[in-house]
Amino acid sequence: MFETYADYYRAPLERLIEEKRHTWKRMDELVQRADAENRDLTEREKVRYEELKDHLDLLTEAIERRSNPPVGEPISVQAQREATGWVRNRDEVPVLRSEERVFDRLPEEERVRPLSLRKYLRGIITGNWEHAEEERAMSGVLGSAGGYLVPTPLAAMVIDRMRNQTRVIQAGAQTVLMDSATLKMARVVKDAAPTWIGENTTVAEDQIELEQLEFVAQTLAVLVRVPRTLLEDAGSLLEETLLNSLAGALAVELDRVALYGSGVAPEPQGLMFTPGLTTLPMGENGAPLTNYGPLIEAVQKVWEANHTPNAYIMAPRTAATIAGFTATDGQPLQAPAVIANLSALMTNQVPTDRTQGTANNASDLIVGDFTKIMIGMRREIGIELLRERYADSLQVGFLAWLRADVQVAQVDAFAPVVGIVPA
Repeated sequence: MFETYADYYRAPLERLIEEKRHTWKRMDELVQRADAENRDLTEREKVRYEELKDHLDLLTEAIERRSNPPVGEPISVQAQREATGWVRNRDEVPVLRSEERVFDRLPEEERVRPLSLRKYLRGIITGNWEHAEEERAMSGVLGSAGGYLVPTPLAAMVIDRMRNQTRVIQAGAQTVLMDSATLKMARVVKDAAPTWIGENTTVAEDQIELEQLEFVAQTLAVLVRVPRTLLEDAGSLLEETLLNSLAGALAVELDRVALYGSGVAPEPQGLMFTPGLTTLPMGENGAPLTNYGPLIEAVQKVWEANHTPNAYIMAPRTAATIAGFTATDGQPLQAPAVIANLSALMTNQVPTDRTQGTANNASDLIVGDFTKIMIGMRREIGIELLRERYADSLQVGFLAWLRADVQVAQVDAFAPVVGIVPA
């Protein structure tokens, strides 16, 4: 039943859970049998154990995906679909909503390949490609320094894992898959204005005003160092730990640049530095947030621009302040429906040292329709193993990179509250 990667996402949840239970049992039986005979696993048993472990990892991933869909889904899914109306041909330019996966957009012949990301990483780390011949064959070797271009199906898995950890995507930001270094798209700046006319009256001519957006893929890289002793001793958990570390680091920086990217090459321009953004300041020199009033004002601002806010993103400090709101009777202050219906997300990538007048410890709370943020992303990911660079400190470096860009489709869909200082 689980012959291809896609089968894991077609199976019912109950079947996945039951299969995971049986897989654990088969793995445990292998270990218990060896322990009872006071011996190590045979080579054949080791191969079988690794196969079961790969199967278990895929089952776990599928169960988590089914049980915990990405948070931050907009109030109206229809609003998400309408947000891509400025893309002229969705079939030619794949645009993914937050709950969609890059893997599902691969051609069928690539999705059905029984590739293992764990085997691939193990091959890179140890140089042992036994039982991973297809993973190695599909790798694009980048020069003689030990770099690899991750096979497309496995790259899609890494990108999806990273997207699941990116707050702006959880809030609704859409992913534009780029098949080249640049991608030009059009957006509607001003709609045509219809008019009521009487009989025998000439219809006034109007035009739709269009503007060109251009995604230019910039390189985002992360370098992590691992002690050689850990490589030798960590066993089968190393690949998963390394993957989570790389995906998490890339997700954190993608969050920062989507919100606060300076726009100075090679850094993409984020929302807060997009021309035309209207902010709602908490006074000339900032002020503490004491109630939901500023958030309601921000929601109103987005409504007045004919958009529907779906989320707000803030720093942990601000989230803790809001959690501590109290009513006049000392009880926790309940959020109004217009706020409670929004997805509340926090990230350390919202700074708490912004300047607002004389204050230098201000922060922001960004309210808006996050489906209007578009993240252009190439489908390739590179991983390079740096064996010699840190040899004198008995460490090994892992360099991973991807290429992406950020565009804000409609800046008036956002109304950040700025100048929030501690009480």
